[in-house]
Amino acid sequence: IERIASVPKGIPKAAKPLWKRPIDAISKLHEVIFFAMRTPERAREWRECTIQASDDFLHPIKDNDTRWFLIYMMLVRAVYLRDIITLFTANNMVANKDGKNLSESIMSKDDWNYCSDVITFMKPLFLLVKDLEGKPESGANGFIIDVLLAYDFIKDHIND
Repeated sequence: IERIASVPKGIPKAAKPLWKRPIDAISKLHEVIFFAMRTPERAREWRECTIQASDDFLHPIKDNDTRWFLIYMMLVRAVYLRDIITLFTANNMVANKDGKNLSESIMSKDDWNYCSDVITFMKPLFLLVKDLEGKPESGANGFIIDVLLAYDFIKDHIND
């Protein structure tokens, strides 16, 4: 306790390195979605873009690090909302009053194709994980044989 108490105050902590996602299609979508939902004004603007582009009002799905396959779900929703994302991004190319804009988050045709490829690859894995979550109506969930068969499926899917 004395040793801890004797550490002088005001010593700067080691600088924590800033981690930045690489600029790819997924990070661009991440930036657009978080930009759109960050403030009530932007969420209102998203809603207006939705009304202009579609009859359906859907929020984008935000990815995070705590839920499996949330990036997959974000991509599926984003592809569905492609026109709205394009319109919203175009409306936010110039810096607004807080100095932020989406000029680096413009989705190209190749970016959208990449998203479709990721969805195609991840869909069977997503469905597999959902199937392994359990079957409460039959009382079967978490049988080791199901997990072992899943490993074989995943290995074959990745090899294909």
